[in-house]
Amino acid sequence: MRKIIIKNSLSGIFQLTISSILVFLTVSIFIRTLGSEYYGLFATISLIGNLNMLTNIGLNSTLLIFLAEKGKCRENDHNIIISFSIILTIAILISFTAIYFNQFIILFILNIPIKFYLQIKILFILLVLSNAILFIGQVFSSILDSMQKMYISNFYQLLYNILYNSLIIISLLIWMDFVHIGISIFISALIWFMLMFYSANKFWGKIDYSDIGKTFIPLLKKQTSLGLKVYFSSLVFFFYEPLTKLLLSHFMGYLEVGFFDIALKIRNQIWGLISKASQPLLPLISGSNDKVQIRNLVHDLEQKTFFLVLPVVVIAVFCTKPIISLWIGGEYVNTISITTFFITAIYLLFSSTMIPMYNYLMSKGHAEKTIYIQLTNSVINIIFIFLLYNPLGFYSFVISYSLAIISSFLLMLYYQKIILNSLIFDNLQSLIKLGIVFAINLTISYILQIIILNYVLQIITISLQVFVCTIWLYRILEIFKIQDIKRYFGADNNITKTLIKILLKKNSY
Repeated sequence: MRKIIIKNSLSGIFQLTISSILVFLTVSIFIRTLGSEYYGLFATISLIGNLNMLTNIGLNSTLLIFLAEKGKCRENDHNIIISFSIILTIAILISFTAIYFNQFIILFILNIPIKFYLQIKILFILLVLSNAILFIGQVFSSILDSMQKMYISNFYQLLYNILYNSLIIISLLIWMDFVHIGISIFISALIWFMLMFYSANKFWGKIDYSDIGKTFIPLLKKQTSLGLKVYFSSLVFFFYEPLTKLLLSHFMGYLEVGFFDIALKIRNQIWGLISKASQPLLPLISGSNDKVQIRNLVHDLEQKTFFLVLPVVVIAVFCTKPIISLWIGGEYVNTISITTFFITAIYLLFSSTMIPMYNYLMSKGHAEKTIYIQLTNSVINIIFIFLLYNPLGFYSFVISYSLAIISSFLLMLYYQKIILNSLIFDNLQSLIKLGIVFAINLTISYILQIIILNYVLQIITISLQVFVCTIWLYRILEIFKIQDIKRYFGADNNITKTLIKILLKKNSY
């Protein structure tokens, strides 16, 4: 099981690493080819992808939990049929409605200027159809993930990302219009869907339809009972990130939506590495009924994640502006850099560290609490946007977004304490060690930034320094124990032996 989990995690990390490179390349070519204005338009119209949050009633996550609990059986065959039937029906209805009312959505909801309507309309329709395909295909993703075959879905996701970004780049370089960009996105989604459909059928096996008439209503109630809680959590999230972009579009303009979207793309790629590494946790937690084991797993993973993301935050402090300058340049470098730094750093420290607890709440009978968490995000975000907009303008969105993340972190920490009687850090000593590592890395990186003026050398030198210094400090402060490494990587293999030599002092093993 450990080998499968590691394989799933590493495949997810590899997939996201390649995807990140493609995303950065695509954004750079997009802005250099069509300009920041058209990228802002694309970022705004891409909000249609968030229709999935409004249409997905949580059945995909619910299906994954049910399939992971009991595996291949007739009941789960019926769960798959029910989930697919409902999702297909909803996708068709919502897509038809969105396409029928496309003019209203484009001009009034997304606030796109009418002069761009004809260019945007076809892209909008293709995005709606593409998102419907991706939405329906999540059923097959749930099947593969429940069987701990995430490496397969990760591989197909990688192919999708390669197709998506490569075809967009080709469209930008040859045709330079939104229509061909939309066609590129639709083709990518269709190929991904066919691959997922084939693999899910291959590994799950033949579906047993017998007596589904008798089980349909009871299983439907069971799915929707949990699914609606997950759905409301996702629905409330719509009023956090997507609504922030909509408010930006109305208050500031689509150019600022582009700035914000660039920051989120960078955040998503970095945070996604942690998310992909943690992806096998949901079926793992769902399949275990040992509360003590789960409590220890959640607590330990959160603490380890904190120590792992800390050096990334230090790198973000000093390398964000050089990276943005080299990546896309332009007159808006400072605005995009500040936005990116705040969103990335806050998300890494206060959101990625709570992934294990969030998975626990979703899979162990506390899904309604994820609604409160997302509601806290949304309410805090909107309140502070309106409070800070007049004095701060664009940056009110950045600060409000960050405060919302911190508030939801505190709420999840509260739930962890009352449900699992656990916190991230057991004692003050661990926090002091964390502070020492952070302070020393910040100081050395600051000195290097002053001495080195070349952006490329800054990025390379500071990143290497943080990496080496962090490992050295972890050895000196004895952050990791030999049992930690063996727990996650096995008792006796080359990876474990290498990590022990790197992270532990000789007298520790």
